[in-house]
Amino acid sequence: HIQFDETQTTHLTDFAKQNHVTVNTVIQGAWALLLSRYLNRDTVCFGATTSGRPTDMNGSNTCLGMFINTIPVITEIDPAQSLTTWLQSIQNANVRSRESEFTPLYDIQKQAGQHLELNKEGLFDTLMVFENYPISEALQSEERQDTSF
Repeated sequence: HIQFDETQTTHLTDFAKQNHVTVNTVIQGAWALLLSRYLNRDTVCFGATTSGRPTDMNGSNTCLGMFINTIPVITEIDPAQSLTTWLQSIQNANVRSRESEFTPLYDIQKQAGQHLELNKEGLFDTLMVFENYPISEALQSEERQDTSF
């Protein structure tokens, strides 16, 4: 579990804006590079969680229960490619993957089948969860709920 302070968050946000990508994409890129080096592979696959809440469903943000899903992020590390181009390709793939965001993980694994030979032990090398919300606001909200009997 990694938590960034305000200065680190500002640096990440500025870097993402300069490269026309989201902070999530920057973090996914860093994770992909780390996995690539650790696993000694040019192509890596990790699971990324999505909120899974249908934006077109009226009141989905007020529904109770978990809608979370995990989708694969597959990326190739190409040293000849610029960092900006590579990060933008990850972001573009993430946008395209939104079409499969509601597909159950067991169907994704089934569809990947033998076409995905990145990891002989499973579909993902790792799972990455990116949470983008102000912790202090969430804690304050939780404290208010606890004291408002």
